[in-house]
Amino acid sequence: MAKIFFSISILSFLLLVACTEDSEGENVTIIDPPTARDLQSTTQLELDSINIEATVQSRLDSINIEATVQSRLDSINIEATVQSRLDSIKSSELQPSPTPLTEESKTQAEPAKPPEKPLIEKIQESLLMIVPYDTGNPGLGTFITNNGIYITTYDVTQEDYEAAADNLDGYHCYSYFIKFLEEENIALGYCENRRSAPISLSLDETEKTSSLVMLALGTANLAEVSIIEKSSNIFGDNITFEIEIDLPSAELDHLNPGLPIYNLEGKIAGLYATKNQKNYLIPIEYFENAKNELLDESSESREFESELFWFSLTLPDGWVGIDLGYELFLFDFNSSATIQVYFDDEVDPEMTTEEFAEYEWMNGRDSGFMFYETDEATPILISQNIPAIGYFEKWAYYMQDMRNNGWQYFFIHDGISFSIYTETLQEDWESQAPTIQRIIDSIVIE
Repeated sequence: MAKIFFSISILSFLLLVACTEDSEGENVTIIDPPTARDLQSTTQLELDSINIEATVQSRLDSINIEATVQSRLDSINIEATVQSRLDSIKSSELQPSPTPLTEESKTQAEPAKPPEKPLIEKIQESLLMIVPYDTGNPGLGTFITNNGIYITTYDVTQEDYEAAADNLDGYHCYSYFIKFLEEENIALGYCENRRSAPISLSLDETEKTSSLVMLALGTANLAEVSIIEKSSNIFGDNITFEIEIDLPSAELDHLNPGLPIYNLEGKIAGLYATKNQKNYLIPIEYFENAKNELLDESSESREFESELFWFSLTLPDGWVGIDLGYELFLFDFNSSATIQVYFDDEVDPEMTTEEFAEYEWMNGRDSGFMFYETDEATPILISQNIPAIGYFEKWAYYMQDMRNNGWQYFFIHDGISFSIYTETLQEDWESQAPTIQRIIDSIVIE
C-alpha cells in the first residue's frame, strides 16, 4: 500500500513540473494528466513486478534450502562410509584371513552328528515278533541289516520256512527263513517290505564281556544278565552260556526265545534260549557261521537258476540268492539292495503284458505307502527280446522314515507272468543301481 501511494506522489510532482515555465520563459510541453485507467494500469504493473520479485525470492529460498538439505545428506553418507570402513578395518584386525583347510581342519569342520537314540529305543525298533505258520510258537527276531534280514534261534523256526512277523510299532510283514544252523541254534530270516536300522553285533569273546543286559517285552527297563558258566552239548556240540537274568520269576516265564542280549555299547552279544528250565545265551559269533555259509555259496559271480521255471540270472560277488519256488529273493549283505522275482503260471491267457503291468502297478500303488511317486510306464526288453513294462518308483513304507528307490518290471511270456522288484534305500540307489542293472541285463528266459 505504501508503494502505491509513493507512485501516485511521483506522478503528481512530474505533472506540476510540466506545468511550470522555466526562468528563460521557454514553454514546456504540457502532458495531459493520467486518467484513472492509466493509474490502474500502472498500479497493476507495479503489483505484477512485486509478485515476480516475490516468486523469484521464494524460488531462491527453496534452492538454498534444497542445497542445504543435500549438503547435509552428503555429509551423513560420508560419515556412514567412513564408519563402515573403520568397522571393516577393526573386523579384519580381529579376524585373520581364512587359510586353506588341512586334513585335520576338515575333520574338525564337519558338523556334529545328531545324538544317537537311547539304547532302549533302538532295541524296540529292531525287534520283530515271529509266529511260524506250522508250529505257531512265537519267538523274537532282531534286524541285523537294513534290507530286512533278521536273526533268531533255530528253536523258533523248527525249520518252518514261513512265518507271520510284526514289529513292535505294529507293522506286519510276510516273513520266511533263509538259513538254518541247528547245531548252533541260529537261523536267519527275511521280513518282506520292511526296513529297519540294524543293530550292530559284538564279536568279542562272550565270556570276556563283563556287563550284559536284555529288554523283556512289556517292560521299560533293561534287565541285567550275568554269565554263570560255559556249557556244551545243550543245543548240539557248540558252546553256550548258562545265564542268570535279573527279572521276577513271573516275567522270566514269559521270555520269548530269540530275544537279543546286549553289551553296554548296545551291540548284540547273543540270543536268549531256554531248555530244561534253564536260561542260556547263544553266542552271536555263530551268526557269522550262518552268514559265511551264505556268502560261501555266493563267493564269486555265478549263475543262479529257478528250480521251477526256465529262468536264470548272474549274481555278482557278495550277493545271495534264495529260491522259494514261486519267488526268488536276492540280496546284498553289504548294502540295502534287494531283488525279488515272482512267478505265476495261472495268469489269464487273454491278458496282455500292458494289462498285466497296469494291474500290478495299480495294486502296488494302493498299498498304503506313507510316501509314493512314480514315473511314466517305460517299455523295455527283458532277456534281449521279451517286451516288458518298467516303472521307476520312490516310496516309503508305512510307519517308517526310510525312503526307497527302485525299478519294477512286469511282463507275460509263454503263459507265465513275471514281476521283478528292485530296491535300495534312497541314499544307496546311485551307487547300487549299476549292479542291479547288470543283474537285470543278465536274465535269461528259455
